[in-house]
Parts: sequence; C-alpha cells; structure tokens
Amino acid sequence: MPPRLAEEFARVRDELGDFPGRVIDTARLRAMLTNPARSYYPGVLNDCYFESSTALCLSRRPSAEPEATPVMNHCQPAKCPNSCVLPQHRPAIDNVIGDARKLLTVRPLTSLQKTALHQQIEQMRRMRDQAEEPAR
Repeated sequence: MPPRLAEEFARVRDELGDFPGRVIDTARLRAMLTNPARSYYPGVLNDCYFESSTALCLSRRPSAEPEATPVMNHCQPAKCPNSCVLPQHRPAIDNVIGDARKLLTVRPLTSLQKTALHQQIEQMRRMRDQAEEPAR
C-alpha cells in the first residue's frame, strides 16, 4: 500500500475508530434479524434495516432486478424509512455538522452553496436529534 494511502487510512481510523458500525446491543440485533425479509447493515452515520421495497438508495438505480443489498453511496439516512439512527452515530453526525460549518467560512461562497450547506447542517441536526429520542 502506498505510504500516502496508509497515512489516510490511519487518519480515518484515528478519527472514527476501527469500525464505527459495530453491534452494541446483541438483543436489539437479534430482534431485528428475526424478520428474514430484512437485513441489517451497520454504518457510520446510521444503521440500515434493509427492505428493498422501501429503500430510497435504490430509487436512483435502473429497475432491472430488485436489489438484495443497499447501495451505500446513495444512502439518505435522514429520509429513508430503513434508516436507524442511534446514539452511537452521534459523534460521526457531529463531525459532518462541524465540517459543513467550516465550509461556510470559505470565501467566496455562492448563495446556492450557502443554502446547500445550511440545509445539510439542519438535516444532520434533525438526524442527530432523532438518535436522542427515547424508544417507544
């Protein structure tokens, strides 16, 4: 592995930990996995309790065959009904908010860029607050 790439992986590991999408509560995971029609995918900003019929990540794909797995780079964790945002996701969400705030200090920014950054911050705040709501 090239040294520059190894340094970048080390930086990411230091910032996020070895595997931020780890299982914290085995009872919760067991309950989620009892439904054979759905699969569980842990993630950094959210976990995905995947069901292809409601997955927003699949809406951008051509409708050839139903996907058996989520398309992670199309994930919309604040909007998708398959998304499960938990307290352990809060540090990563806070990092996204912090990065967006830093970008707001870059000059010059167009009004569209500012609007997009403010929307991202608000969306991440709502998502973070969802992680803090007590289970019902």
